[in-house]
Amino acid sequence: MNEHDTSGHFDLEQLTSDAYEIAAYAAQRVPRRGAWGLESFGDGPAALGGGFGGFLWFSSRDELLEFVRSNLVFAFGGINYSAVQQVSRRVRSIVDGDELTSETREHLNWVLKGYSQLRWWGEFNTLLAGDGPFEQSLRASYREEARGPDASPDSTPIRASELDEFVSKAVLMYGI
Repeated sequence: MNEHDTSGHFDLEQLTSDAYEIAAYAAQRVPRRGAWGLESFGDGPAALGGGFGGFLWFSSRDELLEFVRSNLVFAFGGINYSAVQQVSRRVRSIVDGDELTSETREHLNWVLKGYSQLRWWGEFNTLLAGDGPFEQSLRASYREEARGPDASPDSTPIRASELDEFVSKAVLMYGI
């Protein structure tokens, strides 16, 4: 049952449409300090849109969690919609009980297999200066693209002078 529908009716088409609309809006947001985001991709076959990923940005941690809790399973298609209600309930129970840790993300990825996968989630500031492998890899790739392949690898935090270009070239264009 859709938690927003008191009739007991589960409208998969409407849930998918709503989730896609929210994801499309979040993908167009320009992140700034204080924003929260995730990088996710559809985990279905390529013919169904699987494999395409990108960042989604939200104004708060709570807004990000609400998207994961209520929309992520529907946002990018899936290969097994016969189990979507069960998967949705499991996602909700995981998100309701945990923090934004890598362990929680890995647990969600296991539950969301065939629907969506999360490569990263967190505060934008963490993407700019965090020491996790995803953050470092993104910054190093951005700088290699900006400086050329012969430049020394550099995954240090993004400097203020790099911020606008990093956002426009590495974050907003990610996955395209």
